[in-house]
Amino acid sequence: MKIQGASGNGVRLAGSTAKVNLVHVTGVNLGSYGILAEDGAQASVDATTTVTGALDDVKSGSLAATTYAALALHQQYDLAPGPAGNPTTFDAQTGSRIFKK
Repeated sequence: MKIQGASGNGVRLAGSTAKVNLVHVTGVNLGSYGILAEDGAQASVDATTTVTGALDDVKSGSLAATTYAALALHQQYDLAPGPAGNPTTFDAQTGSRIFKK
């Protein structure tokens, strides 16, 4: 599958029920991110997926955007901080994740 002409993100997922398995999805120079996952969404990408955006390849929640090369080493798993910014507690429903399988 090839994504072309998107003025925003190539693939945008939002919500804890949004889950996708991307296999050989390509696209170049999209408006924002190749893949954006927020609010508990999860995206699994294979080694042939290369949807790229003007701001970067992938972005998960509030984490910094990154490339597919970095994603191969470290999955993007964003967990929102708990009450008053306490990093030891979190709401599991808000965890967004982008990972290579």
